[in-house]
Amino acid sequence: PTGFRLPTAAEFEAERKVFPGGPNGPGGYASPLKLTLAGFHFFLNQNIGDEGIQGQYWTSNLTPENNAQYFYITNGQAGEGNWPRAVAASVRCIRN
Repeated sequence: PTGFRLPTAAEFEAERKVFPGGPNGPGGYASPLKLTLAGFHFFLNQNIGDEGIQGQYWTSNLTPENNAQYFYITNGQAGEGNWPRAVAASVRCIRN
């Protein structure tokens, strides 16, 4: 919405470093962002993947191949990856 935007990969990384309880699913949920393990919707087969296992959140960054970067969390870790933009991942908008 107006006045909000997707965070950058660097902004997600900065948040990950201060998650209460560590850089993982429980820490992401305990953070002010309330990140959940919602999974993703895969465009090739229309399946929901990794629900309850992994949360993927779009960043505003694109790769040189024009894929979108995402931030992910699981119960054991957090990190970054990239997918074609046709994958449906979660978003957490931040105020400009």
